[in-house]
Amino acid sequence: MKGLAIQSVIRKKRKQSNYTPSVVFPNRLKRKFHATAPQQKMVTDITYISDGTNFHYLSVIQDLFNNEIVAWQLYERNDVQLVLDTVEQWTRKRDVSEAVLHSDQGIQCNSETEIRQAVEEYIYYYNYHRFQAKLTQRAPIEYRCALAA
Repeated sequence: MKGLAIQSVIRKKRKQSNYTPSVVFPNRLKRKFHATAPQQKMVTDITYISDGTNFHYLSVIQDLFNNEIVAWQLYERNDVQLVLDTVEQWTRKRDVSEAVLHSDQGIQCNSETEIRQAVEEYIYYYNYHRFQAKLTQRAPIEYRCALAA
């Protein structure tokens, strides 16, 4: 790389929010991702796919017995409707009365109250604790108070 005068891009680490959503459902799989029969243990997740200009969101449900994708939906937005439509497609095809559906309980699976709480906590963090170079390495509220003093 040095001989070609090229350099890798080093990205800043993103600070994780201290927000922890309440557990909607207990983790029944407990990392035991092996199933002995079809429709016993199912997992779901959302993948982001870029076409160069836009993101598309692929929601899938996979059967852990044989890793078959049993339902999927592709949307241009990542919201609760994407998850609901994927689950509806899965339940329309099969008897799911004995199945366990495992998810990471991402933001699409949380209530509006939890989302509002997460946003409020992040805005508080941003205003009171997130230092910015533009504000002489101070948080916005700290900078405003320093100017007012």
